[in-house]
Order: sequence, then C-alpha cells, then structure tokens
Amino acid sequence: MGAVLAIVAVAGIVGVTYLVMQNQQSSNGASMDSEGSSGDFNQAIPADSTDSSTVVAPGIMALARGIARGEGFLVSGSLSQRSHNPGDLTKSFGNAVTGVANKEGVLIFATLQDGWNALYSQLALIFAGNSKAYNLDMTILEFAATWTLGRAPRTREEQQSVSGWAVSVLEELNKTAEVANAGALSADSTLGDISV
Repeated sequence: MGAVLAIVAVAGIVGVTYLVMQNQQSSNGASMDSEGSSGDFNQAIPADSTDSSTVVAPGIMALARGIARGEGFLVSGSLSQRSHNPGDLTKSFGNAVTGVANKEGVLIFATLQDGWNALYSQLALIFAGNSKAYNLDMTILEFAATWTLGRAPRTREEQQSVSGWAVSVLEELNKTAEVANAGALSADSTLGDISV
C-alpha cells in the first residue's frame, strides 16, 4: 500500500510540475530542459536527424527528444553532448563508437548522427516488443525510472529526479499532436499510448 501511495504522490508531482512548466513555456515562449536551462533542439538536432537509410516515426523522434532533454543533452558541456550520445546509451546498435565516457559504460559515438541513430534503434526495439527491460504496458513514470535508475526509485531524491526526467519526456511528446492517441499524455500514460 505504501508503494502505491508513493507512486501516486510522484505522479501528482510530475503532473503539477508539467503544468507549471507548460505555463512558463507558454508565457515566455522559451523551452526549458530538465536542468532548467533553455535549449534549442533546432540547433542541437539536425532538421532531418536521420541518415538517408533510416525512417523514424514521429513518436519515436519525440520520445528521443524527450530522453535527450532528460539526460541533459541541451546543457552545454554535458556528458551526453561531449559523447555525441543524447540518450546516454551503453549499447551502440551498430553505430560507430570511439570509446566509453564513464564507469557506467556510456558510449562515445563517432558522430552526433550515430548517437541519434542508436537512440532511435533502442526505441524502435522497445516499440517492436523486443526489449527485455521495457514493454509497452509501462507507464511513462515507470519507463523514466527504468531508463534512469534501472529500477524503482528508493529515495525522495531519486523520485524527484525520475519525475523531472518524466516531465522532460512528456513535454516533448505533448508538443507533437500526432503522437498522443487520445489527447495529452501524462505520467500514468503507457508507452503503448504513444503513436509511433
């Protein structure tokens, strides 16, 4: 029962935080990343952020942008920027890498395009139902916890971090009308609710 209440509380925090961020964004016209820094994906992501052999669904692209925002990709000098790895991935999915960025195994991709393509590949694997760690019945909040921690949050700080990351993802998903099947997505929406 305590775990259920904790999840409900976190979902409430995510919802309120999301509404506050939406209000700030609409009032000043700027977007904010999970670190509170303004960032522009138009500069950080090429207009067509896939190579000519890759077709990426709008839902996967929006989710990838949200993950990148949550991972701090828009923060100047961040690990994900320096490593050309907007998802802080530890698997290359066949894309060129030049090394490992940290003890957690976050890869350094040869180019930013390789990093985006690897993230798109990871998400395509999830949406095809071929992931061992993720499934389409996971809520956005569960997805956030698994992506960032590999497990459910155990402390208040972890809950806040996971919630902030989920808000970043939701902000990007809800910007794209064709992504949400039935209106705005929330922390309780499942990955299956995202149109890909």
